[in-house]
Amino acid sequence: MSAIDDRLMASFDGFFTGLRTNDLNVFLSDWRSLDKEISGSEDESTLELAVGFSKSMQLLCDTFMDLQMKAEGRAVALGRDLDALPPDDDDTIPSPSPSPSLATRSPSPSSSSQL
Repeated sequence: MSAIDDRLMASFDGFFTGLRTNDLNVFLSDWRSLDKEISGSEDESTLELAVGFSKSMQLLCDTFMDLQMKAEGRAVALGRDLDALPPDDDDTIPSPSPSPSLATRSPSPSSSSQL
């Protein structure tokens, strides 16, 4: 493999690193540099690898965009479902019954004999 081939393959890692860190600037800079080098290349195997790589990247980007659109659609639908629920009213929720306190209990026979 040539240096360009290695850099093409390494750009997959750069792409996923950029997605994970939410910063694709380094990836885009590397990609532009590779694009210039590959455009001037006459090596057929490098050009074929670049075309295949480009198609793979396009498929990945399309897939991520599709997933994002689906997630946004589901978020909107969930928001609508939540808006359709009756309002949460504190008055409609029964309060827990008070627990008996020691002060209101009658003394046991054994404790009154000790007095």
